[in-house]
Amino acid sequence: MKTTLDKANKTYHFELFNNIVNNFSGKDFTTDELMLEFFGTKNYTPKDFKKQKDPDLPKRPNSAYFIFSNEKRPNLMEKSKKETGKVDVTIVSKELGQMWKDLNSKKRKPYEDKAVLDKKRYDKEMIAYKKKQNQGQETD
Repeated sequence: MKTTLDKANKTYHFELFNNIVNNFSGKDFTTDELMLEFFGTKNYTPKDFKKQKDPDLPKRPNSAYFIFSNEKRPNLMEKSKKETGKVDVTIVSKELGQMWKDLNSKKRKPYEDKAVLDKKRYDKEMIAYKKKQNQGQETD
């Protein structure tokens, strides 16, 4: 079963092939000329170009540590700025990690509960997203 993305890639590559045939048939050309014409660079490697992300894809759920650090980071950054005159992200990150490590399970519980709620939100959004994707494929 082909996905919508597979069909789009097939269309893209078919059009690219036709452009190459139309623009370069019967001529002498180098690989660099082809790359420059179709990718805008002579030394194309797939690593050079980021994969386009689907803007409708739901945002991944935050972990308990991330929720904790997002809550505590502004205070630590402000404290760091007052003490040293600048914000050292490395030091703030190390302090956050140590604070999380020192928390007992009772104090971690609210953050873990928020993480569970965020995971449920993500699961609901993913189900809706997948339904939407499947409906889009059926119309093709």
